[in-house]
Amino acid sequence: MKVVLTGIDKKVSNGEGLKEKPGTIFIGALGLLMIICLVNYCYVDLQMIVRHSLNLWDCLFSGNLLHFYQTACQRSIGALNPQSGEVPYDIWVYIPIAVWNLPIYIWEKATGITFEASFIALLWARLGNMLPFAASIWAVWKVTELLNRDSVSRLWACYFYAGSMLLLNGLFCLGQIDIYNAFFMLMGLAAYLKRERKKFLIWFALSITCKMFSLFVFLPLLLLMEKRILFMLRDGVAALSLSLLSKVIFFADKMKTPTQFDERRFLRMLFERRIDLSGITVSFLVLLFMALLIWCWYTELNDENFTHKTVWTAFAGYSCFFVGATTLPYWAVVFSPFIPVLMVLFPKRAKILLWLETAAGAAYFVMGLCNYGYAYAASANLRWMLAGVLNDRELKGMDFSLLYDALSEGARQNIEALLTGVFIAAVAAVLVITRPGNRREAGEDKLMVDKGSIAMRLFANSCLTFLPLLVYLLV
Repeated sequence: MKVVLTGIDKKVSNGEGLKEKPGTIFIGALGLLMIICLVNYCYVDLQMIVRHSLNLWDCLFSGNLLHFYQTACQRSIGALNPQSGEVPYDIWVYIPIAVWNLPIYIWEKATGITFEASFIALLWARLGNMLPFAASIWAVWKVTELLNRDSVSRLWACYFYAGSMLLLNGLFCLGQIDIYNAFFMLMGLAAYLKRERKKFLIWFALSITCKMFSLFVFLPLLLLMEKRILFMLRDGVAALSLSLLSKVIFFADKMKTPTQFDERRFLRMLFERRIDLSGITVSFLVLLFMALLIWCWYTELNDENFTHKTVWTAFAGYSCFFVGATTLPYWAVVFSPFIPVLMVLFPKRAKILLWLETAAGAAYFVMGLCNYGYAYAASANLRWMLAGVLNDRELKGMDFSLLYDALSEGARQNIEALLTGVFIAAVAAVLVITRPGNRREAGEDKLMVDKGSIAMRLFANSCLTFLPLLVYLLV
């Protein structure tokens, strides 16, 4: 059977690669996908975070700032959504969110209507995450600028990052704030690549105060460049300084809240995945991460391998976390930039890396849909935005977690094993393909990807992204 290559495939097979920047059709299609998600999805966790940011203004104006955590955990989201809950983040995280949502605070005081009852107010809150999203795209550009001189390849890396299912799920379907963490982490990585140690510590201090799992990137990078114990301790304290400062200032306030410090739940999730070794249970995460740290300790950097080992180590750190621990669907936003960045380092492997990233993103999304289906269902998400307003906020549609639970235990185990296997295999394949010592071909610049593959990836990610919305509208 004779296989006929398309014109695009011929260009790739002849070694030309992507010579033009992303065109209007690709950018427009991805932009439309993002807009549809922005106006239709809003997980209630974001509503809770917005309410906490508004409570920060109340505490500030009343002179009760040191009781912020007690005040915030006692107040519900609003009249239509009486849910209240924990206040998990450091105080610094709520400050930029409060600044962005100041118009909502003023509007509530003027009208007496709580923000979750207004589609416009919720959309404004959703748009607040677009600022760090745009900044993170710029940060990907800055990182790739240090790896590759070709501006077209860097633009495609930014496009692949923006269209990643790992990002679309966490930021556009669920709307959580992990995008702040991703931006600060990327800026810290850029500072590391430029050997700017102080900026590296400052950016990671900001990233760690957003979410503690930034340590899975920070610690390997620290061991990669620093072998002196006292200096490592000094830099570790510097990176933890903002988070520790918040916890010290609000320690008494936090201890009077029902949940106290949310890190306890995070630690439980870290060690849930275990391996049974003849009756001895061992954390899968500990095995993976300790192996990486040992490798970093004994690895020497030089000018020739510095950028490659740096990016690979950062990706490996988060790979240990997402493979070895139990994670929430929206956390993968911080994982999404790495494979597009690695494509710039390995342009001849860009096509296989793109498909591996697509497979990992799809498997992770479906796992989230099965295990955390309530986060995509009407009551906790879709009824609050445009689709819900058009349906009189009707609680209809299928909760995917209920559908999943209706299956037999054996069926659920098989599905989880399949999805987990696909995700782990895809991540492992990327680690192997891009491993240090796997020499890059000299003179490579253009990403060797055909536009047909790019279009198929966008179509697949769009289908997955719209699935909960279509079920809500049609079932």
